[in-house]
Amino acid sequence: MIGVPDPELGEAGHAFVVPDGDLAPSVEELRDRVTEELPPFCAPRSVDVVDGLPFVGIGKVDRKALRARHDTIKPALAGR
Repeated sequence: MIGVPDPELGEAGHAFVVPDGDLAPSVEELRDRVTEELPPFCAPRSVDVVDGLPFVGIGKVDRKALRARHDTIKPALAGR
């Protein structure tokens, strides 16, 4: 999950989900699952379903690559 600009909150969580099988969860399903274990403010406000996550050399998720992906895709969608 990364933080993305949000007009209401200043910044909100955005999740990248790699589905297990053919069906990807909806934002509502993901939020419900997260809030079973954590407070509601920890749940993401938006979700992108991806085929896989980028990793850096030591095996951690490459958040810079996720940020670049989000920043590249979302403005293109907003212009539609």
